Amino acid sequence: MSLFATSRNAGASGKVVDSQLAPPTRSRAFQYTDLIWLAIGVVFIFVLDHIPLPARIGSLLLDQKNGHMEPISIHTIIWLIFFIGLGRLLVRWKEANAEEKELQQEYLPQGDDIILTSQDLGDLYKKLRIVSKRRFLPRLLERTVTQFQGNKSVAHAHTLLDSCLDLYLHELDLGYHMIRYVVWLIPTIGFIGSVMGIGGALAVAGATKADDPNLLTNTTSAMSIAFNGTFLALFLSATLVFIMHVAQMKEEKALNASAQYCLDQLINRLIDGGQKGH
Repeated sequence: MSLFATSRNAGASGKVVDSQLAPPTRSRAFQYTDLIWLAIGVVFIFVLDHIPLPARIGSLLLDQKNGHMEPISIHTIIWLIFFIGLGRLLVRWKEANAEEKELQQEYLPQGDDIILTSQDLGDLYKKLRIVSKRRFLPRLLERTVTQFQGNKSVAHAHTLLDSCLDLYLHELDLGYHMIRYVVWLIPTIGFIGSVMGIGGALAVAGATKADDPNLLTNTTSAMSIAFNGTFLALFLSATLVFIMHVAQMKEEKALNASAQYCLDQLINRLIDGGQKGH
Protein backbone atom coordinates (compact mmCIF):
# COMPACT_ATOMS: atom_id res chain seq x y z
CA MET A 1 0.00 0.00 0.00
CA SER A 2 1.40 3.38 -0.94
CA LEU A 3 1.47 6.45 1.20
CA PHE A 4 -1.05 8.18 -1.04
CA ALA A 5 -3.50 5.29 -0.77
CA THR A 6 -3.16 5.45 3.00
CA SER A 7 -3.88 9.17 2.93
CA ARG A 8 -7.03 8.63 0.83
CA ASN A 9 -8.26 5.94 3.21
CA ALA A 10 -7.79 8.28 6.13
CA GLY A 11 -9.99 10.84 4.37
CA ALA A 12 -11.70 13.50 6.39
CA SER A 13 -11.35 11.41 9.55
CA GLY A 14 -7.61 12.10 9.56
CA LYS A 15 -8.31 15.80 9.97
CA VAL A 16 -10.68 15.06 12.84
CA VAL A 17 -8.07 12.95 14.63
CA ASP A 18 -5.44 15.65 14.24
CA SER A 19 -7.75 18.33 15.62
CA GLN A 20 -8.81 16.16 18.53
CA LEU A 21 -5.30 15.17 19.49
CA ALA A 22 -3.67 18.52 18.85
CA PRO A 23 -2.02 19.73 22.06
CA PRO A 24 -2.67 23.26 23.36
CA THR A 25 -0.57 25.98 21.82
CA ARG A 26 2.82 26.39 23.42
CA SER A 27 2.23 30.05 24.19
CA ARG A 28 -0.95 29.25 26.11
CA ALA A 29 0.80 26.45 28.00
CA PHE A 30 3.56 28.86 28.98
CA GLN A 31 0.99 31.40 30.17
CA TYR A 32 -0.47 28.84 32.57
CA THR A 33 3.02 27.82 33.65
CA ASP A 34 4.03 31.42 34.33
CA LEU A 35 0.96 32.02 36.49
CA ILE A 36 1.48 28.81 38.45
CA TRP A 37 5.13 29.49 39.13
CA LEU A 38 4.43 33.13 39.93
CA ALA A 39 2.06 31.90 42.63
CA ILE A 40 4.71 29.44 43.84
CA GLY A 41 7.17 32.35 44.06
CA VAL A 42 4.73 34.38 46.15
CA VAL A 43 4.24 31.45 48.53
CA PHE A 44 8.01 30.91 48.73
CA ILE A 45 8.66 34.56 49.62
CA PHE A 46 5.87 34.49 52.23
CA VAL A 47 7.23 31.35 53.88
CA LEU A 48 10.83 32.57 53.75
CA ASP A 49 9.82 35.85 55.34
CA HIS A 50 8.24 34.01 58.28
CA ILE A 51 11.26 31.80 58.90
CA PRO A 52 13.48 33.21 61.64
CA LEU A 53 16.64 34.02 59.72
CA PRO A 54 19.85 35.65 60.93
CA ALA A 55 19.86 39.37 60.21
CA ARG A 56 22.61 39.05 57.61
CA ILE A 57 20.85 36.22 55.72
CA GLY A 58 17.48 37.96 55.89
CA SER A 59 18.99 41.15 54.51
CA LEU A 60 20.72 39.22 51.74
CA LEU A 61 17.72 37.17 50.61
CA LEU A 62 14.75 39.44 51.26
CA ASP A 63 16.11 42.89 52.14
CA GLN A 64 14.73 42.45 55.64
CA LYS A 65 15.00 45.31 58.10
CA ASN A 66 14.45 44.52 61.76
CA GLY A 67 13.13 41.09 60.78
CA HIS A 68 10.56 42.36 58.28
CA MET A 69 10.65 42.92 54.56
CA GLU A 70 8.95 45.30 52.20
CA PRO A 71 6.17 43.55 50.18
CA ILE A 72 7.42 45.16 46.98
CA SER A 73 11.17 45.52 46.60
CA ILE A 74 13.99 44.69 44.23
CA HIS A 75 14.54 41.42 46.05
CA THR A 76 10.93 40.23 45.73
CA ILE A 77 10.84 41.16 42.04
CA ILE A 78 14.04 39.19 41.47
CA TRP A 79 12.62 36.15 43.23
CA LEU A 80 9.36 36.25 41.26
CA ILE A 81 11.13 36.54 37.91
CA PHE A 82 13.44 33.71 38.95
CA PHE A 83 10.50 31.40 39.61
CA ILE A 84 8.93 32.28 36.26
CA GLY A 85 12.19 31.38 34.52
CA LEU A 86 12.52 28.22 36.61
CA GLY A 87 9.02 27.13 35.63
CA ARG A 88 9.76 27.60 31.93
CA LEU A 89 12.99 25.64 32.25
CA LEU A 90 11.19 22.78 33.96
CA VAL A 91 8.77 22.69 31.03
CA ARG A 92 11.72 22.43 28.64
CA TRP A 93 13.25 19.70 30.84
CA LYS A 94 9.96 17.79 30.70
CA GLU A 95 9.91 18.15 26.93
CA ALA A 96 13.48 16.83 26.73
CA ASN A 97 12.53 13.76 28.78
CA ALA A 98 9.50 13.17 26.56
CA GLU A 99 11.68 13.39 23.43
CA GLU A 100 14.07 10.83 24.93
CA LYS A 101 11.18 8.47 25.74
CA GLU A 102 9.95 8.81 22.15
CA LEU A 103 13.11 7.02 21.04
CA GLN A 104 11.91 3.93 22.90
CA GLN A 105 8.87 3.61 20.63
CA GLU A 106 9.25 0.81 18.08
CA TYR A 107 8.10 2.62 14.98
CA LEU A 108 10.24 0.45 12.71
CA PRO A 109 11.13 -3.25 12.86
CA GLN A 110 14.52 -4.07 14.33
CA GLY A 111 17.19 -6.04 12.50
CA ASP A 112 20.23 -5.34 10.35
CA ASP A 113 19.02 -7.33 7.33
CA ILE A 114 15.54 -5.77 7.00
CA ILE A 115 14.59 -3.90 3.84
CA LEU A 116 11.55 -1.64 4.04
CA THR A 117 8.84 -2.01 1.41
CA SER A 118 5.98 0.26 0.35
CA GLN A 119 3.67 -1.78 2.58
CA ASP A 120 5.94 -1.16 5.55
CA LEU A 121 6.03 2.57 4.82
CA GLY A 122 2.24 2.69 4.46
CA ASP A 123 1.79 0.99 7.83
CA LEU A 124 4.36 3.34 9.35
CA TYR A 125 2.56 6.38 7.96
CA LYS A 126 -0.75 5.26 9.45
CA LYS A 127 0.94 4.73 12.81
CA LEU A 128 2.52 8.18 12.71
CA ARG A 129 -0.77 9.88 11.81
CA ILE A 130 -2.39 8.85 15.11
CA VAL A 131 0.49 9.91 17.36
CA SER A 132 -0.97 12.44 19.78
CA LYS A 133 2.21 14.38 20.50
CA ARG A 134 3.96 15.70 17.42
CA ARG A 135 7.49 15.27 18.67
CA PHE A 136 10.72 15.30 16.71
CA LEU A 137 11.01 11.60 15.92
CA PRO A 138 7.54 11.00 14.44
CA ARG A 139 7.73 14.29 12.54
CA LEU A 140 11.09 13.35 11.03
CA LEU A 141 9.84 9.89 10.12
CA GLU A 142 6.63 11.19 8.56
CA ARG A 143 8.34 13.83 6.43
CA THR A 144 11.04 11.43 5.28
CA VAL A 145 8.49 8.76 4.35
CA THR A 146 6.40 11.33 2.49
CA GLN A 147 9.42 12.50 0.51
CA PHE A 148 10.50 8.98 -0.41
CA GLN A 149 7.02 7.86 -1.44
CA GLY A 150 6.79 10.89 -3.71
CA ASN A 151 9.83 10.17 -5.91
CA LYS A 152 11.36 6.91 -4.60
CA SER A 153 14.74 8.65 -4.19
CA VAL A 154 16.81 7.79 -1.13
CA ALA A 155 19.09 10.77 -1.82
CA HIS A 156 16.17 13.19 -1.78
CA ALA A 157 14.84 11.64 1.42
CA HIS A 158 18.27 12.01 3.02
CA THR A 159 18.48 15.65 1.92
CA LEU A 160 15.05 16.34 3.40
CA LEU A 161 16.11 14.71 6.65
CA ASP A 162 19.11 17.05 6.90
CA SER A 163 16.91 20.07 6.13
CA CYS A 164 14.36 19.06 8.76
CA LEU A 165 17.12 18.59 11.32
CA ASP A 166 18.32 22.15 10.76
CA LEU A 167 14.75 23.42 10.96
CA TYR A 168 14.01 21.61 14.20
CA LEU A 169 17.27 22.79 15.76
CA HIS A 170 16.16 26.35 15.02
CA GLU A 171 12.71 25.57 16.42
CA LEU A 172 14.30 24.18 19.58
CA ASP A 173 16.48 27.27 19.95
CA LEU A 174 13.44 29.54 19.62
CA GLY A 175 11.94 27.85 22.67
CA TYR A 176 14.71 29.31 24.82
CA HIS A 177 14.50 32.94 23.66
CA MET A 178 12.20 34.11 26.44
CA ILE A 179 14.21 32.13 28.99
CA ARG A 180 17.37 33.91 27.85
CA TYR A 181 15.56 37.21 28.32
CA VAL A 182 14.64 36.21 31.88
CA VAL A 183 18.25 35.24 32.57
CA TRP A 184 19.33 38.68 31.31
CA LEU A 185 16.55 40.53 33.14
CA ILE A 186 17.36 39.23 36.63
CA PRO A 187 20.90 40.69 36.92
CA THR A 188 19.71 43.84 35.14
CA ILE A 189 17.12 44.43 37.86
CA GLY A 190 19.82 43.68 40.44
CA PHE A 191 22.05 46.38 38.97
CA ILE A 192 19.12 48.80 38.86
CA GLY A 193 18.62 48.12 42.55
CA SER A 194 22.29 48.81 43.17
CA VAL A 195 22.08 52.15 41.40
CA MET A 196 19.00 53.07 43.39
CA GLY A 197 20.67 51.96 46.62
CA ILE A 198 23.82 53.92 45.92
CA GLY A 199 21.70 56.97 45.13
CA GLY A 200 19.84 56.51 48.38
CA ALA A 201 23.10 56.13 50.28
CA LEU A 202 24.43 59.36 48.78
CA ALA A 203 21.17 61.08 49.68
CA VAL A 204 21.55 59.91 53.27
CA ALA A 205 25.13 61.13 53.33
CA GLY A 206 24.13 64.48 51.88
CA ALA A 207 21.34 64.98 54.41
CA THR A 208 23.58 64.17 57.38
CA LYS A 209 25.91 66.60 59.05
CA ALA A 210 29.57 65.95 58.51
CA ASP A 211 30.23 65.63 62.24
CA ASP A 212 27.43 63.13 62.79
CA PRO A 213 28.98 59.96 64.31
CA ASN A 214 26.37 57.80 62.51
CA LEU A 215 27.23 59.16 59.05
CA LEU A 216 29.51 56.31 58.04
CA THR A 217 27.26 53.64 59.55
CA ASN A 218 24.09 54.85 57.81
CA THR A 219 25.86 55.29 54.47
CA THR A 220 27.52 51.89 54.40
CA SER A 221 24.32 50.20 55.60
CA ALA A 222 22.36 51.64 52.68
CA MET A 223 25.06 50.62 50.20
CA SER A 224 25.33 47.10 51.58
CA ILE A 225 21.60 46.57 51.02
CA ALA A 226 22.03 47.76 47.43
CA PHE A 227 24.85 45.30 46.74
CA ASN A 228 22.92 42.46 48.40
CA GLY A 229 20.33 42.71 45.63
CA THR A 230 23.02 42.49 42.98
CA PHE A 231 24.57 39.44 44.63
CA LEU A 232 21.19 37.68 44.83
CA ALA A 233 20.40 38.51 41.21
CA LEU A 234 23.74 37.23 39.92
CA PHE A 235 23.47 34.01 41.93
CA LEU A 236 19.92 33.24 40.76
CA SER A 237 20.78 34.14 37.17
CA ALA A 238 23.79 31.79 37.24
CA THR A 239 21.53 29.03 38.55
CA LEU A 240 19.08 29.51 35.68
CA VAL A 241 21.90 29.60 33.12
CA PHE A 242 23.21 26.24 34.35
CA ILE A 243 19.77 24.60 34.21
CA MET A 244 19.11 26.15 30.80
CA HIS A 245 22.30 24.74 29.28
CA VAL A 246 21.63 21.27 30.69
CA ALA A 247 18.01 21.26 29.47
CA GLN A 248 18.95 22.50 26.00
CA MET A 249 21.72 19.92 25.78
CA LYS A 250 19.20 17.16 26.60
CA GLU A 251 16.82 18.36 23.89
CA GLU A 252 19.56 18.66 21.30
CA LYS A 253 20.84 15.18 22.13
CA ALA A 254 17.31 13.80 21.77
CA LEU A 255 16.92 15.52 18.40
CA ASN A 256 20.25 14.22 17.17
CA ALA A 257 19.35 10.73 18.36
CA SER A 258 16.03 10.98 16.49
CA ALA A 259 17.84 11.96 13.30
CA GLN A 260 20.29 9.09 13.78
CA TYR A 261 17.37 6.71 14.24
CA CYS A 262 15.82 7.89 10.98
CA LEU A 263 19.12 7.47 9.20
CA ASP A 264 19.90 3.99 10.56
CA GLN A 265 16.41 2.47 10.70
CA LEU A 266 14.76 4.16 7.72
CA ILE A 267 17.09 5.78 5.15
CA ASN A 268 19.63 2.95 5.15
CA ARG A 269 16.85 0.35 4.66
CA LEU A 270 15.25 1.90 1.61
CA ILE A 271 15.87 0.80 -1.97
CA ASP A 272 16.37 3.63 -4.41
CA GLY A 273 13.72 3.22 -7.08
CA GLY A 274 14.04 6.63 -8.71
CA GLN A 275 17.18 6.13 -10.77
CA LYS A 276 15.23 5.78 -13.98
CA GLY A 277 13.69 9.17 -13.46
CA HIS A 278 17.06 10.92 -13.69
